[in-house]
Amino acid sequence: KPGVDRQRSLGASARARYRGAGSFSFESVTAWSDSAIDYGFDGDWAFDAAYDFTSRFDRQHETLSQDLRWLSASRAENPGDWSWLAGAYALRVRETNDQLDLYNGDVFRSLQSEYAATNLALYLQLERRMTTRLKIIAAARGERRRVDYADSDGLAARPTDQMWGGNLSLQYELATGQFYATLARGFKAGGFNIGAVVPADRLEYGPEFLLSWEAGWKGRLADGRVDLQAALFRMRRSDQQVSTSVQLDPGDPLSFIYLTDNAASGENAGLELTSAWQVSPSLRLGATLGLLRARFLDYRRDAEDLSGRDQAHAPSWQYSLSAEYRHPRGWFLRSDLQGVDSFYFSESHNQRSQ
Repeated sequence: KPGVDRQRSLGASARARYRGAGSFSFESVTAWSDSAIDYGFDGDWAFDAAYDFTSRFDRQHETLSQDLRWLSASRAENPGDWSWLAGAYALRVRETNDQLDLYNGDVFRSLQSEYAATNLALYLQLERRMTTRLKIIAAARGERRRVDYADSDGLAARPTDQMWGGNLSLQYELATGQFYATLARGFKAGGFNIGAVVPADRLEYGPEFLLSWEAGWKGRLADGRVDLQAALFRMRRSDQQVSTSVQLDPGDPLSFIYLTDNAASGENAGLELTSAWQVSPSLRLGATLGLLRARFLDYRRDAEDLSGRDQAHAPSWQYSLSAEYRHPRGWFLRSDLQGVDSFYFSESHNQRSQ
């Protein structure tokens, strides 16, 4: 019984823009999509046994969004100039999910669920040119998310999340490039782990919040022949969303499921460098370097304490080197070298890459 993983989607969007003679313009973006998703697998693929488990998920997913924006006609090009942007955003998501598990051709487990979420947000951005070189940008966003969930097992939930974020940025421009510094607060909404065997206490997970700062440089040196970008960052994650997996019943292969949980907190810090050198009209050299320390500050998975452990898919270092030669007639040669440190594959186990 080979597995299946297919999706058929239909989408449409419309953009309208009005430029008036006054002090602002208006934009409207409307988007809609509808997806039919079919996913199934042979549940006993890891067992040498006579029994036959299969699982099938049929999902219908529909979204409708509306974004309205008002933009100032002026631009912050000269000292003392202001510009602004204000907007309202709405998103409606509806999803039905039918799960059917079979054992030797008979119904072993089934679940029908319905899920709907409504996001409403307001946002504002202000930009002011302080001097010919210095610009300040401030932005804020507030969002409310209401979710309705119900399934054939009689479980119903209606959580509501209030979330806010924003940033404050400074940009200092020079003839050869730009220094910048940003302090930001971001968020990611919560959701549900949908499935027939998901425990009731792990069905729902909450939103994640992020506080970060970043400082860097972007510019060109050596008469424009050298491009250089450098960024130093630090992030603090609260109620961090973590992807895990677990097999709830050792004798039931279909009880192996993927879940999203909330860890208490995590921290990411690092440095990124990107450079390119146009040695000649035909030869270009490039190099990148990334250093990262991404760890959990407080996270307990079942009976195991993962506080201080590196997060999954977060190598401590990465680098790349490249060289490209382009002939005036059009043909080219390119060579790349990449290196990546080992990393954990998942928070669910301690396997690492080579």
